[in-house]
Amino acid sequence: MVFFVIVLVYLIIREEPFSIWESAVRYWPMTLFGLVYAVVNTISHKGYVYNEATVQSPVEGISGGTSTVLLIIAYLVLGRVDSVSRLLSPLRTAGILVIMISIILLAIVRNRENRENTQDQKAKCLRRGLGTLIFPVIFVVIDGLETIVTGICLDMTYGYAMPEGDGIIIVGMEYAIFALGCWIYLYWKEGKVYNPFTRRSAPRLLGALTDNVGMVFYSYVMAMNSVSTDPILAAYPCLP
Repeated sequence: MVFFVIVLVYLIIREEPFSIWESAVRYWPMTLFGLVYAVVNTISHKGYVYNEATVQSPVEGISGGTSTVLLIIAYLVLGRVDSVSRLLSPLRTAGILVIMISIILLAIVRNRENRENTQDQKAKCLRRGLGTLIFPVIFVVIDGLETIVTGICLDMTYGYAMPEGDGIIIVGMEYAIFALGCWIYLYWKEGKVYNPFTRRSAPRLLGALTDNVGMVFYSYVMAMNSVSTDPILAAYPCLP
């Protein structure tokens, strides 16, 4: 719902005309994957039940690097570029490799720390064992597909130059529809109206606001340079 509010504000301040039907049909991969990615984000959040953030973050970081490789392959297959060298300069390649190696080393260190902490290890393995495998793998696969779709649709140099704002509006409206469905489901399951605007939910609202504002910036950055974006974003687990 936060994403939907951002979309409404964007529609008010934007100067270019917007036709949801024209944009949604012309760039149908973005329209289709907006719905898929809403489900994937739900899976990703569910994954945190089985994985601490210190486990999940490196997985998402490695996913960013893998997504870039898949995006480059997609550009080559679609004939948008004739060689890898056009996409990857030596400096850009070195930067991506440094980020990837850093994320992998971070994952190794955190995995070692988890193994050394043996308290209630058996119980944790029974509760999270399958989840620690399934959810990160699903996330990596779908996130790679999302990067391909977003890059091909938005990239102004190698893609089809979809207006960034159109992608934000379409995906934001789809998120809103998905959120409404979840709200109805919660009402049906619990028998009462779910109120997200409580003091307890304040951190969630703040997290949703920052995450979705980040999605707006992500769209513009992908339009400018889709190849370097995900590896740079993958460095966020190193910040703590």
